[in-house]
Amino acid sequence: MAVIHLSDETFAKEVIEKSKEKPVVVCASAREWCQPCKFFFPVFTSVSNKMDSKIVFAELDIDTCLDSATRHLAGLRGVPALFLWKNSKIVSTKVGSQSEGDFVKWLEKEVN
Repeated sequence: MAVIHLSDETFAKEVIEKSKEKPVVVCASAREWCQPCKFFFPVFTSVSNKMDSKIVFAELDIDTCLDSATRHLAGLRGVPALFLWKNSKIVSTKVGSQSEGDFVKWLEKEVN
């Protein structure tokens, strides 16, 4: 499954509801102007292709979905930022661009 591109209208269904069945990792980004976001998105996509049977991967553009970013991503202080959801709640966060290996380690630690 490909990365889901969230909107204010789809956030509740794609993240909050789906996280009741399967963990959901949301990447909050601003790829239009944020260089670390541009660097990290290919990593996020690559990992999603390898781990999508265990985790739902979604991206939220903070510039176009400001309502969802402020309402649902408490503690958002910088981008890119990762929010791992389980059972309709954020259970872990990570801020900043990272290598594929570090991203996978974080996910495996938090999901297992």
